[in-house]
Amino acid sequence: MQPKQMIHTKQLLSLMILFEFGTAIVVHIGLKSNHATWLSILIAIPGALLLYALYNYLFRQYPELIISAYMRRILGPYLAFPLSLFILAYFIYNAARNLREAGDLLIASAYDETPLFVINATMAIVMIYVLSNGVEVLFRLAQVYIFIILCLGIIGLLAVFFSEEMKFENLLPVNRGNWGAVLNTVYPSILLSRPGKYSHLRRSCLY
Repeated sequence: MQPKQMIHTKQLLSLMILFEFGTAIVVHIGLKSNHATWLSILIAIPGALLLYALYNYLFRQYPELIISAYMRRILGPYLAFPLSLFILAYFIYNAARNLREAGDLLIASAYDETPLFVINATMAIVMIYVLSNGVEVLFRLAQVYIFIILCLGIIGLLAVFFSEEMKFENLLPVNRGNWGAVLNTVYPSILLSRPGKYSHLRRSCLY
């Protein structure tokens, strides 16, 4: 029996922050609302906090159980089983889609002559190797990478700030009356990740 692996709260926080960054660092979200993208993100925050509160409540109620286990207690075995399969399929789909989108992004930005299969296979092999050594390795890497990402982000922000390219007057008017586009961008483009949001990158790689 393998010893129980321990994860520090700082490591968990680092991985959560990196997960939220994702490819949003290079591919902006909420572009349908144009200049009011920042407004859509602010409106989406309360919904995200409600989801977090729900997850936190369930975790505190069932601290020793995984999601499929406490669903059996809440919903019963007949409803929990198909729902657990759906959640499993959803996470598998998300992992596969993120892998494909990351490969498309790398091809569109730098590796335009490298086959997509080679890039995706390399990333998959690296992740398999890391996880084969235990999840602790992944969380330790996250703690290192979050420091690198934050340093690069601060340098980038300072460079933009001192370049005098920031024009705060472009934020006005706050919204040009198109609240429908702002609200439609909140869900599902920001609050939930929508499939195919990088389809333009795929087309650029294929043609």
